[in-house]
Amino acid sequence: MNRVSRRWLLRAGLLLLAGFAAFVARPLFRLGTVAWHDRDTRTPPADGGWDDASRMNETPLAEIVAVSDEVTARAALARARERGLGVAIAGARQSMGGQALLRDGMALDTAALSEMSHDDDQGILRVGAGARWAEVLAFLDRRGRSPALMQPYNDFSVGGSLAANCHGPMAGRPPIAASVVGLSVMLADGKVVRCDRQTEGELFSLVLGGYGLLGLILEADLRTVPNRLLDPTSELLSPADLAEALADEAGDDGVELRLARISVAPDSFLTEGLLTSYRAVDGTPPPLGAETWPSLRRWVFRAGTGDDYGRYLRWQLEGRVAPLLSLGGISRNQVLNVSATVVEDRHGPTTDILHGYFVPADQLALFLQRTELIVRDVGVALLDLELHAVAADDDSYLRYADRSLLALTMRFRQRRLPGEEYRMREATRGLIDAARDLGGRYQLPYRLHASRRQFNMAYPQGRRFFKRKRHYDPDGLFRNTFLHAYSADWSDRQTRREGGRRG
Repeated sequence: MNRVSRRWLLRAGLLLLAGFAAFVARPLFRLGTVAWHDRDTRTPPADGGWDDASRMNETPLAEIVAVSDEVTARAALARARERGLGVAIAGARQSMGGQALLRDGMALDTAALSEMSHDDDQGILRVGAGARWAEVLAFLDRRGRSPALMQPYNDFSVGGSLAANCHGPMAGRPPIAASVVGLSVMLADGKVVRCDRQTEGELFSLVLGGYGLLGLILEADLRTVPNRLLDPTSELLSPADLAEALADEAGDDGVELRLARISVAPDSFLTEGLLTSYRAVDGTPPPLGAETWPSLRRWVFRAGTGDDYGRYLRWQLEGRVAPLLSLGGISRNQVLNVSATVVEDRHGPTTDILHGYFVPADQLALFLQRTELIVRDVGVALLDLELHAVAADDDSYLRYADRSLLALTMRFRQRRLPGEEYRMREATRGLIDAARDLGGRYQLPYRLHASRRQFNMAYPQGRRFFKRKRHYDPDGLFRNTFLHAYSADWSDRQTRREGGRRG
């Protein structure tokens, strides 16, 4: 009897061991396969050309000018006027619809405009428009400060963030325009104007979220806040409960940052969400360090770009396992110090395309239902859906947040083929209509798939915006693909200009 019992126990133990090995082997094999094939096969644009983060907008340029100060900027604008060139302004080129590009135009590269200083008494950062947020975070961290507002990734340039009026995971806060104290802007005639809410207030409002169409941002004064020690907590919620939690500004209870993600796994597709809240706690935050496990995080994310099992695995690891392993005592700056390279597509034939939408909190569940129908009907691959709350914007002219809304950022995978581009446009237009039907809007820094009618309905102030551009830039020196797509007047001017050149 004892011999039988020992034999049975041995067999049971071996079966359990085999089961555990099989349970672990499959996810390890998948992650290993992703890591093995994670090679950068992207090809750069042809000489004399640029592209943006979409890798769908390769654009030939007449000239690229590295702007390092007012003198080089003013000389570049004068040369552009002499040559009859339009001027587009670019920082990190993280937009996806040609907002920083102009075919056969002059491109102003602002990367060298990166000087920084901090007024410790006032808590104000003066920063050049070309500085990347990774540099800003490192600079402020040494002073115990943190940006009051910024987007979730650190790869953007400051000028690009202001030109797009980005939003971020700061609990109950407006877009980045609310943190801007003042701007130095070079107009088309080379004049530098200092503007804020009291002085040149209209220009200030137009430039924030103006996509570089009013002038060149040289530097900005931004509010900063103390860098705090934060304790993260995560919980799985239904979309309705998630929306209620994000919209509950009164119940934040010391929450500084709040990020959420909706599942795209097959068994919980758009029906389950993960809310992570970062509450301030007593203690000294550790110095800013490198990102934690960036390669592993990348492999987990990119595993979800393949089949249903990959999406299931990613949600299990990110939604259920990672929160159990997260440790307290992370600094505010560390949470914000995340590079988009952790998730970006490096394969030449495919690319990741972002969408941005805004919906009232009580309409989130309905919007997700509409999203599921559109995604499945059109046949596009939704990789990720992140969201946070954004408060009303009282500063920018071309504003998207006219009241408190939920901001949703979707990531799709797309093959770089004309047919796939058509399909993505169809999905985008359907999602824009869905957001509008529910009292929301869409965000402008992404692919220019919205029709002109949709743009005018979502941004009724758009026509007036383009008219005020004519006031500050009567000859249309500052131009980009976004302007030509949505302003009938400027599109007609461009057509006549090109016709004159051909003649």
